[in-house]
Amino acid sequence: MNKLLFTLLFCFSCATLIFAQSLKISGRITDSQSKEPLEFANIVLTTADTTFVGGATSNINGDFLVENVVPGDYRLVVSSVGYKTSETVLQGVDEVVNLGSLELEENSVLLDEVTVAASNEKSNSDRKIVFPSDKQKKSSFNGIELLQQIALPRLQVNALQRTLSVPGGGEVQLRINGIIATNEEVIALLPEDIIKIEYHDNPGLRYGNAAVVLDYITKRKVSGGNVSVDFTNAVNAVWGEDQLSAKVNHKKSEFSLSYRLATRDFYQMWRENEEKFNFGDGKVINRKEVGQPGHLGMYWQNASMQYNYQPDDKTVMNATFRYFGNEQDHFDYYG
Repeated sequence: MNKLLFTLLFCFSCATLIFAQSLKISGRITDSQSKEPLEFANIVLTTADTTFVGGATSNINGDFLVENVVPGDYRLVVSSVGYKTSETVLQGVDEVVNLGSLELEENSVLLDEVTVAASNEKSNSDRKIVFPSDKQKKSSFNGIELLQQIALPRLQVNALQRTLSVPGGGEVQLRINGIIATNEEVIALLPEDIIKIEYHDNPGLRYGNAAVVLDYITKRKVSGGNVSVDFTNAVNAVWGEDQLSAKVNHKKSEFSLSYRLATRDFYQMWRENEEKFNFGDGKVINRKEVGQPGHLGMYWQNASMQYNYQPDDKTVMNATFRYFGNEQDHFDYYG
């Protein structure tokens, strides 16, 4: 009896823990005067010290949902074009929270093209335009890390691997001043040179099969240049992600270069795997793979050289040379 009671209590505790680790915060964004739902409102969830946790965008009914929230104290910031930014303090969150209706007040001070003075975002029919703040730029080292600070809806940023993705897969197309760019070219961007980011979460046919499009609009300098390095290496293994970038401007011309080197060299690499096969007649077969040390050796190189000539604000000529090298000397799995 004692063993049964202990087992039940243990299972209940585990279930409670699992539930607590997957909390959700939901609600509805509405206009304070008309009580109508607001679509495309931007919701950002941060900790008490303003560290980003998660984000969402309200749907056509004004509803939003922030998932994978762990217990703690939070700030929920809601912003929308033409409305004052709202902030809700959530203390001691330890269960699923439904905030009900969150009303936004209209902002009486509007700028051209319906830009809210208190907001860093502007929503058009075909895109969301984000103007990174000075704080966000100072907290980032390149164009990829800046996206982590901005927290655009649907966009998932892996700062370590320096990759971008969206739920369900699909291409994340990158552009710089309207010209298609690679991850390495975006990493080479200095945050202080970025004026705005145009985010298309439902791009048209002109962008091919892209799920989302990110277009970085940068400052155009008439003279000078810069050199940047970005090194990430492991101390106990041969694992590296290193990049060197340079840019020079002269009047209406701009020359840029970026070079990325990625290395992997592991001698103690193996896979262990277990499989279970259940047949209709009740027969069960178990198969276990025992790994033996192998060797993984990879050597990647990406290089990009660009020349841009911009005689006026409406015309640009771009020439790009890109090189991709992928040498894989060893990929030895033994088992």
